[in-house]
Amino acid sequence: MKILIVIDDYFNKSNGMSISTQRFVKQFSKMGQDVRVLASIAGGEPDYPLSVMTIPIFKDIIAKEGFHFAKPEKAIIKKAVKWADLVHLEDPFPVCSYAGKIAKELKKPITGTFHLYPENLTASVPILDHPSINSTFMKIFRDTTFNYCNYLQCPTTKVKQRLQKYSFRSKLAVISNGISNYYLEDNQRNLKSNSFTILSVGRFSNEKDQKTLIKAISLSKYKDK
Repeated sequence: MKILIVIDDYFNKSNGMSISTQRFVKQFSKMGQDVRVLASIAGGEPDYPLSVMTIPIFKDIIAKEGFHFAKPEKAIIKKAVKWADLVHLEDPFPVCSYAGKIAKELKKPITGTFHLYPENLTASVPILDHPSINSTFMKIFRDTTFNYCNYLQCPTTKVKQRLQKYSFRSKLAVISNGISNYYLEDNQRNLKSNSFTILSVGRFSNEKDQKTLIKAISLSKYKDK
């Protein structure tokens, strides 16, 4: 099967969405699928390269978060979608939205993964971090991108419940993004030593709130382990 992965910032080494997508691409390839990536040229050369898009007003904030938006260059997107047997959308931004629209017109099956809550964006801009604004973003994500998907991967049950609340039309499937074997092997060693490994996955940014996890550990009855 020819699988097209559509994502703005594929080569990013500090973004969970990008790292998860890289892992899935490797696994699909190991399964014998023909996988190609449509993404920006930030950090590497994807199969279908797009220019990096600059958003002037939020340029400094986006740079601080280490994210890169891809420019929705229509001819390249159309070429990529026409090649594919299946199109998989990884984010709710213009490139994925346009790829979904073209795939729908060509009657291609479309899947996606819901990685990004509105709060992942607005937490860095406190004036925008308001329930009504976040709710509006959820509806925009739904109507411009993810409602194109026949199936939508929800990394957790909590994600699925929130998408159901917002009446997403896609078939919702709870499938974990997973972690690498390195951490699984490390955890097996710790189980034998009667201690715990707590894996915190997330950038050092406001919405990840690692300090709450550290506080919780100090309050746990297992804190000495």
